[in-house]
Order: sequence, then C-alpha cells, then structure tokens
Amino acid sequence: MLHSLTRWKRLLTYIDEHLHEPMSTRQLSQVVHLSVYHFHRQFCAHFGINLGDYINRVRLRQAAFLLIYRRPISVTHISLSLGFNNCEVFSRAFKRWSGLSPSAFRTTPSLEFLHQQSQYLNLIRGPIMHTATPNYTVELIHFPSLSLAVLPHRGAPDQLGNSLLDFINWRKQHGFSPEKTRTFNIAYTPLDIEPQTDFRLDLAIELSHQTPLDNPKMERGTLAGGLCARIIHIGDDDGLEPAVLYLYGPWLNENGYALRDAPLFLERKTFYPAVPLHQRETHIYLPLQEK
Repeated sequence: MLHSLTRWKRLLTYIDEHLHEPMSTRQLSQVVHLSVYHFHRQFCAHFGINLGDYINRVRLRQAAFLLIYRRPISVTHISLSLGFNNCEVFSRAFKRWSGLSPSAFRTTPSLEFLHQQSQYLNLIRGPIMHTATPNYTVELIHFPSLSLAVLPHRGAPDQLGNSLLDFINWRKQHGFSPEKTRTFNIAYTPLDIEPQTDFRLDLAIELSHQTPLDNPKMERGTLAGGLCARIIHIGDDDGLEPAVLYLYGPWLNENGYALRDAPLFLERKTFYPAVPLHQRETHIYLPLQEK
C-alpha cells in the first residue's frame, strides 16, 4: 500500500509528465490506487484546491511562460501542446485566469502575475514534492575560472522576470543561444531575503572579454575558479532550495569543509521547452576552501 506522501508525489509527477494529454479522473485515480468515487474529495482535502483547477493552473502557467519567453511558438501550438482541445478553449481559459487574451499577454506580459501564480503553485506542491530529504549525490569539483557577460538583477524577486526577459532578448539579438554558450545564475542572496529589495542575482553566460557587449545593461564579470561541492538537480526550480539547504546544512556538517568567500552559483544545463519543466537539469555549485 502506498504511503500518503508517496501517493500524492506520484500523482503530481504524473500530471507534470502528461500535461499534453487528456487526463480523466479514472486514469489519475488508478495512478495512485485510490477509489474513483473518493479521489476528487481526497485531492481537494489534501491540497485545498480542486483537481481540475490545479491541472488548469499548471497548464496555464506553462502557457504564460511560453508566450513570454518563446515568442516564435504560435498560440495554436501552445494550446495543443498543453492538452487543450483547441485554440478557442485555451484562449477563454487563459483570459479567465490572467485577465488577458494569450496574444495580449504576449504583447504586454504581466511578469509579476506570473511570479505570483508560480509562488501559489509552489506552496501547494512544495510540502509534497520536498518533504523528505532526497538522496542527494554530492561531488567535489575543481571549477575553472570563467569570463562572463552579466546582467545584474537587484530588487524584489517578483521583478526578476523583467531582467530575465532583457537577458533572453540580448542573447537572441547576438546569437548567444544556450546550446552554444554556458549559462549561469550567481545567487548572492536567498529568494526569501528580507527586505525583498535586497535580493541579488546575476544572469550570466560564459563570454570572452574580447567580445563586445553592446548593451548598457550588460556588465563584464568573472566566475572565480576553485573547489566546489556540486549537486546535479533534475526537475523544476522549486526543488533547488531544498538541495541548496542540504549542502549548507547536513553535507557541510558531515564533511568538515569551510566555505570560500564567493557566492553560490547555478549552471543551467537544459531549458524548457527543449525539455519538459520536470526534466530540466541544473548544476548547483557551493564554493569551498581547500582542506
């Protein structure tokens, strides 16, 4: 018999993996071995949200992400790739959710709204997806020093989407695609820092100092080389913080390393929609002093 937490984690993972398909109540109840007669009420009692509403919100959040950051993809393609019967059904659902049609949202995106919706879903999912400490594999890596092009974000996390959009547009303008250039996030502060205006994160790519930047928002930077502890994270970004806290807590306590005077950083290895959100690969690096 499935443990309750295992059951619900299996269900949320299944939904993530099948957003492009129709999902019936009977089908989902069978995934977690629950009676179809009680499944809906059990889901609502556990998560505080109707099952259909949850699936709809996950699909629409992904649609919003695609509308903003993958502009060449048509609205019709987005609607069909996320399991909507047709573009009209998708457009009505998207407008009820966001207050804007998909085309209007693409033209004038509400990044604060998208951040709020992501936070809401993370509050629902987090206690289930990250209850127990996963069996993290930590490697010691001697990371080389790299020259970077950096777009600094300074300010509340709900404004990060604006910086990300500027960064993506700059990359596209110059042909620095993720397939050709290594991509990093340099995390000076945690997301939940108070006050929120003290939040700091650099969006960066590896780029020779000889390459002109041609944009006043971009700066040159360096990623200092040295010993690092690395965790390879596969999954959505809501799983990053538990892995980071594991490095700072249990792993450091058990292994006796001292921290180097350099910020934690992430290397983004794969990107949505090239891979599904739950299959994204991110490498987490914690800078250490040599023993």
